[in-house]
Amino acid sequence: MKKSPLIILLGLCSVVCLGKIILISIDFASHSLQMDFSAFYTAGESINHGFSPYTNNINQNPSVWDGRNITEFSRFLYPPLTATFFRGIALLPYSVAKFVWVIFILACLAGSYFLFLKILRRNKTFEVNWFYVIIFTCLFFPLLPSIERGQIDSVTLFVLYLALYLMLNKNGKGLDG
Repeated sequence: MKKSPLIILLGLCSVVCLGKIILISIDFASHSLQMDFSAFYTAGESINHGFSPYTNNINQNPSVWDGRNITEFSRFLYPPLTATFFRGIALLPYSVAKFVWVIFILACLAGSYFLFLKILRRNKTFEVNWFYVIIFTCLFFPLLPSIERGQIDSVTLFVLYLALYLMLNKNGKGLDG
């Protein structure tokens, strides 16, 4: 079976773009504080030590600090259940937790695309070329600050698409709908 030159070119561009995002993600996880993630991690760590996730616990024993905040209150601005979600990852050393978090947010982004396309394919006539999706996503600039900051937006997007998908498929047919 002969492949079209366009498909080969799109495949190569997809590989290059994915490689770029992977290398940038490794660099951010290795050398960046990931300010938003540090607030999440510190909230989980605070709860693990019996402290409030909403106060700066730098003066507690043991000291729990996000590496940035010098005010009385923490930078954690989310509901308490969100802090509970981060208790497990806060058991890891911060340098390892950053890598786990980057992998998790990229997996949530990929899962969001998967669910979104499953929702669109409900009429069985919608087809997608994954190469275009990969290239667009990797070249979409807001992805870089999201990774660099360790933002939770990809997780939120995944939860929203999962809820929408489950709501539309309440007949129980599952992902193959």
